[in-house]
Amino acid sequence: MSSSPNIIKKEHFNKGRKHSELSRLHMSQSHKGKQLHDKCPQWKGGRVLRANGYYFIKVHPNDFFYPMTTSQGYVFEHRLVMAKSLGRCLHSWEVVHHKNGIRSDNRLENLSLELTNGHNQITILERRVAALEAVNLGLSNRILLLEAELEGIASWLK
Repeated sequence: MSSSPNIIKKEHFNKGRKHSELSRLHMSQSHKGKQLHDKCPQWKGGRVLRANGYYFIKVHPNDFFYPMTTSQGYVFEHRLVMAKSLGRCLHSWEVVHHKNGIRSDNRLENLSLELTNGHNQITILERRVAALEAVNLGLSNRILLLEAELEGIASWLK
């Protein structure tokens, strides 16, 4: 069985090259935990913007709010802001709602604490209100056009 010319062998990009002494030292230190968090050159302060629009905050294990974290030690910033304002950790069934709908706006005055069912109801009602406002705007524009058309017809009949 012969090998097809269209098949490309996947080779390691670093094949035959050696890391410098300094690179190997840095890799060794990072694997030993010597460049964790603020000691690492890529450290950005522990605040990460997720693709879904929410900020994640790194919380250290000795922090009071550590029980709220994921397995990687991160917590949503809006949940942390609300928990700090209450002085306690939030329960999993407690939902922090962004009043203005902007997920990255984590000011305390923009946040409200809801139970899961209440939050779902608020979200559904907010979406329904927005849809009705859009319909209302469309109808208002239609009324203006019809009134203008009626004035034109009335002036034509005179």
